[in-house]
Amino acid sequence: MNAFSELNTVIGTLPAIGERFDGGFLNGLYVHGGFLKAQISAPKAEGGHHAPTVWHDSYELLADACDFVDGAAGTKAMAAAGSKLAQWAIDLRIDGRDDWHLPALQQLERIYRMAKPTDEKNWQGNCGANPSSWPPTNVYTADLPPRTSLALFLPGASEAFEPVVMWSATQLPGYPSFAYVQYFDDGYQYWSHKDNEFGAVAVRSSIICPFDYFAG
Repeated sequence: MNAFSELNTVIGTLPAIGERFDGGFLNGLYVHGGFLKAQISAPKAEGGHHAPTVWHDSYELLADACDFVDGAAGTKAMAAAGSKLAQWAIDLRIDGRDDWHLPALQQLERIYRMAKPTDEKNWQGNCGANPSSWPPTNVYTADLPPRTSLALFLPGASEAFEPVVMWSATQLPGYPSFAYVQYFDDGYQYWSHKDNEFGAVAVRSSIICPFDYFAG
């Protein structure tokens, strides 16, 4: 059995996308820091979705909050600089887990791909490409991803996402007054002034196994 056969065996033991797992709901898998990780979004009932609020009321550069994959590091940098939104995520205690944080842009994209709440056509161009996902995903087409088919995430269901703009934990490099957002109606990814008020969701990750792209 080669390394990728072993990897597929491990992945086969995990629940399906959108099912309960490790304190929340499994959004998908991604590669980071030499590991394959499962990304989990927090359930609404325990406070894992935030009403529209500002990213931060300061325009200072946060050098550790510019990563597109590592939302945990970005959230810590935001909280250290006084972001109330970041501190909200850090303070969450859900199902015995205390490592919740805001999602980096590619983590936020993974949630949209799982839980898109509308039938609107997706924004195209360069939106949606996610090289950190496993397997990696390409840019959106008009109809892919479609509105979610997951019962818990359908409009009106207990875990449904609203078709609003959502904050990531990723600051726009070189422009410290902006941070990245994703629209949850059509998937558009862009940036916005940090003092605008948008929604947010908390996430956490679980290490599944070591991962080497170059393994045979």
